[in-house]
Amino acid sequence: ILVVTLDVQCLAGSTPGSVQHAALWGFVRCVRAEVPTLTICLVNLTDISELACVLNSLTEDPDLEVTVQGKVTLKPHIKSLRLDLGCEMALQLTTRGALENIAIVPLRRDETELKPGMVEVEVRAVGLNFRDVLNILGMYPGDPGAPGTDFSGTVVRVGPGVRRVEVGD
Repeated sequence: ILVVTLDVQCLAGSTPGSVQHAALWGFVRCVRAEVPTLTICLVNLTDISELACVLNSLTEDPDLEVTVQGKVTLKPHIKSLRLDLGCEMALQLTTRGALENIAIVPLRRDETELKPGMVEVEVRAVGLNFRDVLNILGMYPGDPGAPGTDFSGTVVRVGPGVRRVEVGD
């Protein structure tokens, strides 16, 4: 099964496409998870005239998801990013509008005493969810706050009155 969309994926230097049709990609991904024997390819085009060329290339190398912008074909890849830059780091959104606007910046650790109820966590992994993506793209209604609030790590300090967690958790 081949599902073709037009301007669903927001690529660097382009304006956000059809959010309504982006849900179709999520639906297809869910169907793939529920029925793994069913092969469904998702193709996003920025120009419908690229369809014939894409169909030919899919018969040679069937990828499950591709986005074609001009002569560039993009395929999703999950990569683990490990940084050891000699200091603590933070995710920072420079400006809304593109995923490329997330920067990793040095973080100065605040050694002052924690306020009551506060916990300091050494973050080991950060996840970006759909709300974060909409936030970064500038498409989330209202102020969703900073991206990357889904994380895991180890508690390194607890403030006064904290009872449910302790250092080392």
